[in-house]
Amino acid sequence: MGGRVLSFVVTPAKGIPVISSGWPDRERKGGWPAMHDGSEGFESRWEQLMSEGRYSEAGQLYEEMFPVVIERVCREFREGVVTGPLVGRCILVQTVGLSPLPLILVIRALEPKFIYFVHTEQSLSSVDAVTQYLGLATSRYQKVPVDGTDVYQAIRNIASRLAEGGVPVVADLTGGTKVMSVQLALFSAMRGYSLVYVRHRTRHRNIVPGSEAVVVIENPYEVFRPIEFGRALEAANSGAFDRASSEFGRLERILSEPVSVLWARALRLYCGMLRDWHEFHYEGAEESASALEDLFRQYPFLSSLKETVQAQVHTVKRLASTATTPLFDALKDPDTARLMVLDIYANALRCDGRGRVADATVRYYRAIELIGQHLLALRDIDTAAVRWESVPEDAIALFRRIDATFRGQSSEGPLPEKLAMTQGYSLLVALRDSVVLRFLATMIHKDAVAGGDDVLSKLGGHLVKRLRRAAEARNNHILIHGWTTSRHGPKEHEKVRRLSRELIIALFEGDGARVDEMLSDHMFPELSLDTLGLAV
Repeated sequence: MGGRVLSFVVTPAKGIPVISSGWPDRERKGGWPAMHDGSEGFESRWEQLMSEGRYSEAGQLYEEMFPVVIERVCREFREGVVTGPLVGRCILVQTVGLSPLPLILVIRALEPKFIYFVHTEQSLSSVDAVTQYLGLATSRYQKVPVDGTDVYQAIRNIASRLAEGGVPVVADLTGGTKVMSVQLALFSAMRGYSLVYVRHRTRHRNIVPGSEAVVVIENPYEVFRPIEFGRALEAANSGAFDRASSEFGRLERILSEPVSVLWARALRLYCGMLRDWHEFHYEGAEESASALEDLFRQYPFLSSLKETVQAQVHTVKRLASTATTPLFDALKDPDTARLMVLDIYANALRCDGRGRVADATVRYYRAIELIGQHLLALRDIDTAAVRWESVPEDAIALFRRIDATFRGQSSEGPLPEKLAMTQGYSLLVALRDSVVLRFLATMIHKDAVAGGDDVLSKLGGHLVKRLRRAAEARNNHILIHGWTTSRHGPKEHEKVRRLSRELIIALFEGDGARVDEMLSDHMFPELSLDTLGLAV
């Protein structure tokens, strides 16, 4: 554009105030001055001079009208909705190129509290031009020399010195080389800094005077938010709840748009809830669930997530309310015991679905064991300390008969103080428990309900054999008594899985549909950008 403009005249042009402390009073009557008289034909006059090759005169014209450009740029920038919190409050980081003009426009538009000029040796003169033009006191800025490729490290050093306490940081990407601007943009996006740029039109390979505008650029992570959210949701859907929670936490820190931040926070809490829930850490899951409910109450736009997960949130809070209840007391309460059984079974199904077969087997076994303990607790029988005096004599006799047949031992001798799982179910058969008889009638033989001792002894033996196979599959796990890690016979695993489901259905009066309906509140729904309305 003419030599005088490219080199920039350090001496302030007429009408441009020199500022040594503070910025002009933006609150004075009338706000920022209107365009100077005679500016209407400014662009056309510049166009004519450039077309005629009178570049020096075109540059001089731009210099004379630069105060008008500044005033208009400031006024239009401050009319933007998103810029208000930045003006007069921010710390500004600028990469510096050979032209001081865009730096001046950004500084005057933002009125920063402090400025870091990231410059090369070649662009140092631009820094000097800016500071002299604006009359900046040395306490208002710092020069940060770089070689053009080490910008990232320089900005990182700056960031380590930035004061906390909510002071916004703005990165100006206009000046400097492409490498400098890219490194500043990437670092600032990751830190959640605001990004600005001087936009303009070009003609004759030069900036058209008067076309400049300082604009706020959307954080790249906002632009790619659906991709980032989608990846984190995929991690959650695959069972990597901890990784998903951490990823949403990172997005919560770096995103700047308030709605996106709240979505990231809500999904972080939800994934944290799933993580703790799956590990049976009900108290931790309940903390996340309560925080999530608070967000739902405050921000109605999260309704799609609320509708998707509210059943799980409710279930978590129910489970957490039982976490401090002594086990035997919990087992004596039908609602609590059934809630526990369903949750352990759902946990097993999740492990099964992710290929964690051995872990699933251990959980299926625990569900089977818990059902037996619950049914005995309803009769005030604690498998950890059996009071045999409260058990009818005929039931004791039948129990001895079934237990002796199973163990291949004499039915004489002392009764056990503690009951293993198979013994607990043998006692339930002997007590003619309605749930166990329903299971026997449905899965083994229809005569179980009306059968006498001989029939029950025989059917009880069949049940004990199935239970023993389940116990062997469980005991072979590396964390129990064996050395099985990820594989054991698929047939054995399937038998344990089927046995647990059959007993659960018997517990719920043979209503499999009801079991599946109640299980849905314990399973983790698959989330997607589409279901949450975040795809766009």
